[in-house]
Amino acid sequence: MKKRIFIPILIFVFCCSLGFYSSNAQSTDVVHEYSTEDYPNWIVFDKNVTFEIFTATWCGWCYKAYDLFEALRDVYGEKKVTNIRYHCQDEISMDTIKDRIYFYGVSGYPTVIANGNTKQTGVSEDWLEKFSKVIENELSESPDLAMHSNITVRDQEIFFDVFLHSPHRQIEGDFMGLTMVSGITIDDSVHDYVAESVFPSFDGFHMILQPKKIYHLQFSLPMSESVDSKFYSTLCIFQNLTTKEIYNSQFCSLYSHMIADTTPKVFEQTVPRDHQFEIQFHDGIIIKTLQSDQFYFLDQEGEIIESEWSYNATLKSLTISPRRLLKPDTGYVLVVKGGEDSFKSVNQQNLYRDFYLPFKTSLNPEINLYYSTSLLTFDNVTVLDEPSSYLYVEETNGNDVRLKVYSQARWIQCNPTEIHSSESHIYIQLDPLFMANGKNTGIIEIQSLAGTHTVRVEAYRLSDKYPSIRLDPYPLITAQDSIQISGRTDGYKMFYFENEIPVQNDGRFIVSVSLKEGINHVLVESKNMRGNTSTYPAVILKINP
Repeated sequence: MKKRIFIPILIFVFCCSLGFYSSNAQSTDVVHEYSTEDYPNWIVFDKNVTFEIFTATWCGWCYKAYDLFEALRDVYGEKKVTNIRYHCQDEISMDTIKDRIYFYGVSGYPTVIANGNTKQTGVSEDWLEKFSKVIENELSESPDLAMHSNITVRDQEIFFDVFLHSPHRQIEGDFMGLTMVSGITIDDSVHDYVAESVFPSFDGFHMILQPKKIYHLQFSLPMSESVDSKFYSTLCIFQNLTTKEIYNSQFCSLYSHMIADTTPKVFEQTVPRDHQFEIQFHDGIIIKTLQSDQFYFLDQEGEIIESEWSYNATLKSLTISPRRLLKPDTGYVLVVKGGEDSFKSVNQQNLYRDFYLPFKTSLNPEINLYYSTSLLTFDNVTVLDEPSSYLYVEETNGNDVRLKVYSQARWIQCNPTEIHSSESHIYIQLDPLFMANGKNTGIIEIQSLAGTHTVRVEAYRLSDKYPSIRLDPYPLITAQDSIQISGRTDGYKMFYFENEIPVQNDGRFIVSVSLKEGINHVLVESKNMRGNTSTYPAVILKINP
């Protein structure tokens, strides 16, 4: 009984809509060239071995070929050894599969072909040993071709960004990008890695790769609306169709935490030097699995530029920005590290492999910051005081800049601590309770992409051996017969001359003072728990109304 059938359609129409009327020409609509001198060396030279298995649902012995691949994959790993299964003359075969059958001269099933050159039709007892030697020989050699593919998924389409680089010699060959579907159930049998569609066709996309060049291919292939994206995987192949040698290949499973989109796109050429990069994911990320070393910027000299990040759970979007201003008109790569426990989603899936976003900066912005001061001083501070000041910061070209303000000194408080503006006032408040007696020195750091500006803070706190008294503003000249004088003390008792004044829990006090015409001398006294006293004299002139 057939439970699910996926039949690829409209492949030719799709290819033609993108301008691929001929597979023998290098179309500039899909491939773009960049100089390796303008970008970091970031495409990893990993060699992969691809097994192409020709099979059918009616083939009674073909499962042996699947067992062979799974045994090899268990030994060498899924990212080193991969397979694709071409179904032939059955209900899930591709319409164009006859082109691949003819290319390899397949005459029976199963037929297993490793990296285009080693071929076996039918089952044999020694084929595990035979193909193990093929893998070991292939992996022992450094590949002539470096390949990496970024795979993103959105709107029922799989988007490919494929990067090719041949550093040592010219390589001529043909590129193919394929999609595969797993979990297809037919007559109680489950079929995996079933080839569904190919870009542009099995004739390949002909390319001549020159040294010192990076080739970027962009295309997309549709997904079936009835199939969950997690059942898909992709395979990119660069093959010499004359010798049948596969120079390199790369597999990617969509049964992982997939990236949906990025801003900017790959190889954008005028990215602002202080740009905030957005990476949107399909699913929410478990925040505790995000680590700063999982994403960073790489410059042309191979230096790592650390990044800062924030995550918007509602939009499932990760914002990444460099910690310093990038150089103008320079190529960089944003590296997003995949692998185990990387960007783990709420569905417990990881980012399958590394994701690379090459780009080139523009000339802007030019950032020039003006700071109002590099030194703040405060004299004769007591625990009753609330000393404060302001710092003024301006970007003289009118550009909005991101600032982070902080101090490791516990007695220095800054507000705001994060700013994104062309000009700002930073409020500085001191907390005398956390200051030592005598001279205190602290540093305020104002971080921007242009660097770090430091402001030295010096404050002298009076000794707390004797209690402090601070009076609120009061009239020095008045016509009233009496006034109220209020203030604050850190003593536990207050006196107005010989009379005790009530002191509240917060140290506040109020005293009523009767005045006579002329000069009046007022004296308040505070006593602390040590028995030490302090006095505060005041002079008030009463005049006739």
